[in-house]
Amino acid sequence: MDVDKFLVKAEQALRKRAVPQAVALYKQVLVASPDHGGARAGLLAACKRRAELKGGPNLLDRAAAKTLRAAAAGSQKAGQHSLVVKSCEAALEKDPNEGAVLGMLGDALSALGRPHEALACWTERLQRDERDVEALKAAGSLHYELMEIREAIELLDRAHAIDPHDPAVEKLRKHLVAEGTLASTKFETAKSSRELIRDQDALRQAESSSRLHRTDEELSADIEQLAQRVAAAPDDVDACRKLLKARMRAGDLERAAADAQAGLVHHPEDDGLLDLAGEIGLAANKAGLEAARVAGDSAAEQALKAARLELEIAEFSRRIQRHPGDGATRLKLGQACYRAKRTDEAIDAFQALVSDPRSELAARQGLGACFFRKGMYPLARKQFEQALAKAGGVGSDRGKEICYHLGLACERQEQTQEALEKYLEIYEVDIHFKDVAAKIEALQD
Repeated sequence: MDVDKFLVKAEQALRKRAVPQAVALYKQVLVASPDHGGARAGLLAACKRRAELKGGPNLLDRAAAKTLRAAAAGSQKAGQHSLVVKSCEAALEKDPNEGAVLGMLGDALSALGRPHEALACWTERLQRDERDVEALKAAGSLHYELMEIREAIELLDRAHAIDPHDPAVEKLRKHLVAEGTLASTKFETAKSSRELIRDQDALRQAESSSRLHRTDEELSADIEQLAQRVAAAPDDVDACRKLLKARMRAGDLERAAADAQAGLVHHPEDDGLLDLAGEIGLAANKAGLEAARVAGDSAAEQALKAARLELEIAEFSRRIQRHPGDGATRLKLGQACYRAKRTDEAIDAFQALVSDPRSELAARQGLGACFFRKGMYPLARKQFEQALAKAGGVGSDRGKEICYHLGLACERQEQTQEALEKYLEIYEVDIHFKDVAAKIEALQD
């Protein structure tokens, strides 16, 4: 089974509002490829989309979801994790806003040995509330299980900042700091992180290596050690990735680029190395831009800006080709195409995202801008209106920006009264926003 093709078909079905078809496709992927985090995230998004198209869960849906949640809780107590998954999935199809059900589903999937799917559930919880301590702790633990130590520590640090008196979080944070160095320090023979923690010197070294901020001396030592590891074992892809990241942090982009090319000789299909090579190219371009600005070389600056757009489009296109379901990167591609005046390509990228609740607002705003540029003002208005509703009105800066462009579209259609109404909406909450005061005065004359 070609999983990527099924995922693409599911996304296409969502764009066409064929939600039942999308749900069925995502479920087929999960049957054929258990623990596919992208498919689980897609299934959750499809359930949210179905509820939105219905205008939200009705009373019967919410009642059914509560009944299914109770059934899931009973199965959870009995240790019947597969039944928990079935009940939770059915409950979320009725009411996708049930945060407690998402948590039960994540726990059950984790118990069944499907950590990537479980992580998708807790990540969905965090997208709804980034201060959800339970979700931060669960997601952090899952990242640790997947040996993604830095991500685990970051999430647990966030949980600790919210609730510094949670002893379980503090204990796990120290445990992770030590475990994160087992594979790369002289403590590889330790039986557990507890042995390391007994040794205070070892703990200090572990904590030092886990810090996001590194002194120049520490960074130089890291680079030297990693370069030696790569020289001794060129096929050590983990060491190669870490070396590239360390060189980037040190600002040595020339050597980072050379090491990236050398690493890709041994691992031409490694996603991590390919992504880092792209990031290095973009970082080098950014450094060149800054140098051109400082030197006052406007011609070089403009050339580098144009080159950056082409670099971004090439890099984001490559990533999407390998991971068609990566909505965040597809959004970046659409924005880069728009800035490069490749409007039709931008439209194509944005249209692929309007069915995804996580990207819908930005996608509709982007589509409105594209249609406006092409002179298709009725289409631009439609997209801006939907984006404004998604933004919750003019209470935010983004909402004001969308409303302003909606007013511009009305003006282009010579619908003066409607344009005036849009500008007045903004003026009511922010009289200093752009030139709305002048526009209102001109339209009232």
